Amino acid sequence: MSELNRLLSDLSSRDDKNNKVMLVTIPGNWGFRFARLFLALFATLAGASSIAWAISNADFKKLGTHFSVSALLQDERQTSNLGHGVPGMPRPASTQATQILAQLSDPIDVFETLPNHIRTDSSNIQKIQQIREVKVQEEEPASFHVESVNLSAAQLSTLAYENAQKRATEGDMKKAISHLYDAVEYNPRHLSAINQLAGLLFAREQIREAEAVLRKGISMTPLSSTLRVTLARIYQQTNREESALIVLIAAEDLLKGDAIRLVSMRAALAQKLEKHDLAKESYRWLTEKEPMDGRWWLGFAVSAEREKEYKDAEKAYQKSVTAGGLSDQAVAFARQRLLYLQSVTKGEVKNGN
Repeated sequence: MSELNRLLSDLSSRDDKNNKVMLVTIPGNWGFRFARLFLALFATLAGASSIAWAISNADFKKLGTHFSVSALLQDERQTSNLGHGVPGMPRPASTQATQILAQLSDPIDVFETLPNHIRTDSSNIQKIQQIREVKVQEEEPASFHVESVNLSAAQLSTLAYENAQKRATEGDMKKAISHLYDAVEYNPRHLSAINQLAGLLFAREQIREAEAVLRKGISMTPLSSTLRVTLARIYQQTNREESALIVLIAAEDLLKGDAIRLVSMRAALAQKLEKHDLAKESYRWLTEKEPMDGRWWLGFAVSAEREKEYKDAEKAYQKSVTAGGLSDQAVAFARQRLLYLQSVTKGEVKNGN
């Protein structure tokens, strides 16, 4: 018991430093921040080292491809020497050489480094030859033969006219007009291109431009009836009927194209402008060309009556009714004028007796 009391008294003694319990200070917030910063720096250095190791490892792998080729060739030579040294051992297969040729980008150079017994193998030679032929074909520069074709002005005009039709079909009138200008420039006597160009310009209210195109075309083809009719219609629609009539005056029998349409338009305009002599001659020409059209006989009868040529007018009115082609109103008018002329003729006869 006394021994136990002694031990307890020793533990509680202040002078015994070995038996004292030391208090350790716990680090505050600043200590924890320093620890985290240290760990972050350590992790960054470790990651950079890993990346550098991976890159260097990839480079060694690329180099390893060439080293593996040399190793395979060396193994092939060793196996070949062993095969020749042992009687009865079969000749080694050339599978390793085939793999090398399939993997490398330039099999021709590798073939030169293969052992002699592999290079002389017929199967390998055939494969190498096929690869060489393919490589030579790929390396040969492609040759192009450009043949220049000289088109005539008429052909260029036709091509431009076709392009204009395509553009007009697509609704691009601006491009169509541009192509038509080209067609007319290459061939100033392209009547369809001139006529269509003038029509498109007139539709876009470019009246002066349309007239200029037609007048130039008429100067190049003075006997064309189509261009004259188009220009006369433009004059007529812009209240210039005298100018339209002048354009339509031409030798009927020398006109090319639809001469009947030109002469009929001229006759109607001359009759409207009370130029009955010109109208009567125009209608006379029409009755000779198309005697079964009552319109021409009726027009001739009206002009002859205005010129007081009653007998010619009476015969023409009769022809207009029997020829046909007139409306009911026109037939009624012709019969009315016929009765009037008959009465006038009878009165003249009575007065003469």
